[in-house]
Amino acid sequence: MHRSKLLCLTLFTVFFLTLAPGAAAAGSGIKLYYDGVELEGISPQTVNGRVLLPMRQLFELFGSGVHWDPLAKSIETNAGPTRIKLHLDSNIVLYKTPGSDVWSESSTDQPPVVINEHVYVPLRFIATELNCVVEWFSSSNSVFISTPFRYVNGEWFKTRAMYWNTLYPNDTMREFDVLDTSGPGVWEFDGLIFACVEVGDSPTLSHTCLYALDSDGRSRLIESTMNGVYSVKAEGGSLYLLEGIWPFYTTTAIVKIDLDRPYIRARLGDASFSYGGFIRVAERENGSLELPPVGLHLDFQVREDGIYVIGYDTAATLSEGMATSVASLPLLADSYGYYLLPKDGAPHRLVKNETLEVERDVIQ
Repeated sequence: MHRSKLLCLTLFTVFFLTLAPGAAAAGSGIKLYYDGVELEGISPQTVNGRVLLPMRQLFELFGSGVHWDPLAKSIETNAGPTRIKLHLDSNIVLYKTPGSDVWSESSTDQPPVVINEHVYVPLRFIATELNCVVEWFSSSNSVFISTPFRYVNGEWFKTRAMYWNTLYPNDTMREFDVLDTSGPGVWEFDGLIFACVEVGDSPTLSHTCLYALDSDGRSRLIESTMNGVYSVKAEGGSLYLLEGIWPFYTTTAIVKIDLDRPYIRARLGDASFSYGGFIRVAERENGSLELPPVGLHLDFQVREDGIYVIGYDTAATLSEGMATSVASLPLLADSYGYYLLPKDGAPHRLVKNETLEVERDVIQ
């Protein structure tokens, strides 16, 4: 994860678990709640005023795999698309973003430590990376973890607030609505529900997070992007996402993600193309052309031989809006059509040309 992204996440998700002076690690009697349900069999400890949990139990709680290297004394896990590495007794944190082989460096205020022969990891740090809110209530010696999705009596719920991590004063629980599996931003495949939520305190600081929810009440962060996620398809162990810059829709891409390892991913097709949207062209008096929003039509198909999707060369449009010039219409018309995108990342292939629907009515 880049430093800038880490800073943004910290700005709108940071929380402090500062305990009363003299709080002891052993026998602290801390109660731990996960979406309102008290967790048993987990022994939180405090070090330097920070709450830590046993390594295995912490990552199992958030549905994230973990690799412990006893020789290097390192902990490696993934927060959605980002790979994270921490070292015992070290404040240095390493991040590896999708498509990069280079680890970038940041830091945490509390490193992992060994307590009673078990590796303990700071709860605050891991929860922040996974878009969770953690609150400390000294009156009850309790820690409350709130997640964007909640599983109760066999049913999934989603926060009512669009920007779900906005704190509610004097309220230890978030308000939730039943997750509508037929609603926007929700897809079902092979027993899994894939649901999007906007994370942030304001539209300008928000980003889209896609979670995989199973029938046992477990949720996993799959994607975290500053773009919108418009359509999702699953096949085998792969997930295919149609992502784009909201609200222009002129730069959309098909991204393939390994469900078991979200940090293994690839952008399919041609990087200069936009995929997934039907477009209409209308002529103006001043000689420019208007491309109306196509959000309602964004989609693609996953078949055995690849991804079938409408695409066009984005050089024919302006990234800051839906306008294009008359001079670029031939480029748009020549490139606009149905494309086959191989699943292995090979170049796309035009399989069917489409004639652009040009509205000749003059737009005032």
